[in-house]
Amino acid sequence: MEKLHIADCNEHDLVRAIALLQQSAVRFFFHEMDEAAQAVFLRENTLANARGNIASGYRYLAAWHEAVFAGFISISPQAHIHQLFVVPERQGRGIGSALLEEAAAWVAGAGDAAQLTVFSANNAIRFYARHGFVATSETRYWHGAPYNPMARPLWRNGHDPARAPAG
Repeated sequence: MEKLHIADCNEHDLVRAIALLQQSAVRFFFHEMDEAAQAVFLRENTLANARGNIASGYRYLAAWHEAVFAGFISISPQAHIHQLFVVPERQGRGIGSALLEEAAAWVAGAGDAAQLTVFSANNAIRFYARHGFVATSETRYWHGAPYNPMARPLWRNGHDPARAPAG
């Protein structure tokens, strides 16, 4: 992959990340939500909330592809992927995969988590499945919008079962 750089988000990255999150929500899953749910989503996903998340132990990573902001991931201290978004024009280049693997490596080395979890939107289920995630329950609903609880196991010794050789 050409010149991909992943690092902790700085303040400017957070501004870009929240803008991408809000634009992506409108583009990819707001059609599954009523207006009240959309308002709640936007109110709960602000720059101030991202700062608060960081203060409470979340990690936000930014991806820069060829010196252009390309996406971000946020992960909770409980090893839950809170958000993962890639700029639409940069999708399909491995950026989301690289962000996910960087977060998984951090989780595997940072604590006692046995698995990495996510509440996947319908449009992202295949992405997570390609990375070893499996459904952990039926589709659930938040203000009418579907989400899909998924998880993948982690190993402590630096080996990730999702990346383990077959055999």
